[in-house]
Amino acid sequence: MEKLPREKLITNGVESLSDDELLSIILGCGSKEENVFKMSKRIIKDYGFNKLYKMDYDSLVKIYGIKIAKATKLMVIFEIAKRIIKYENEVECIKTSKDLYNYVYHDYLLQKKEILTVIYVNSKLQVMNEEKFSQNEYTQINIPIKLIVKNAIDNDAYGIFLVHNHPSGNEMPSDADNKSTKNLTLTLKGVGILLLDHIIIGEKEYFSYSDTNTIW
Repeated sequence: MEKLPREKLITNGVESLSDDELLSIILGCGSKEENVFKMSKRIIKDYGFNKLYKMDYDSLVKIYGIKIAKATKLMVIFEIAKRIIKYENEVECIKTSKDLYNYVYHDYLLQKKEILTVIYVNSKLQVMNEEKFSQNEYTQINIPIKLIVKNAIDNDAYGIFLVHNHPSGNEMPSDADNKSTKNLTLTLKGVGILLLDHIIIGEKEYFSYSDTNTIW
């Protein structure tokens, strides 16, 4: 007789479970129409973890058989996975645009609106503090230059890194991005603080002002 997923996990280890068996344990129960094993096989066949991982609440509850409890449980599991990956990728200091991208990437998964992250570092390029700005809209976020400069001074920062995303998926900077980046750079220089880089995260790539020598 074939072992149930929990029995298989205990006897053979969690790595022995297939994707649908893992999902069946997470979901816990099925519905009136199908048991949890049939439901899990169907969901994995239709979506797979690679798609489920990127889905928000509204998308998850559209899946047949997934309601509030199952959707929120999946979101918690995936968020834990995201945070573990982020912790493993954290670096003591940020030296390159790739370091910066790896440091913030998982904060931008599934984002449908622009989020601005400001990272304050010391002279060793070690992260001292960071903060995020957003708007409750899907539109472009303005860079709060005066507030960033004030906070940089309050943090006694050597420099800052700036990150924001383009939900459209296009990582290339807009004219507004260029203007704001230039204004922030010049304002920071006036108080002896450096804008070390500004990266824009698109769907699959990112743009770095530093790598392209467009830091003023």
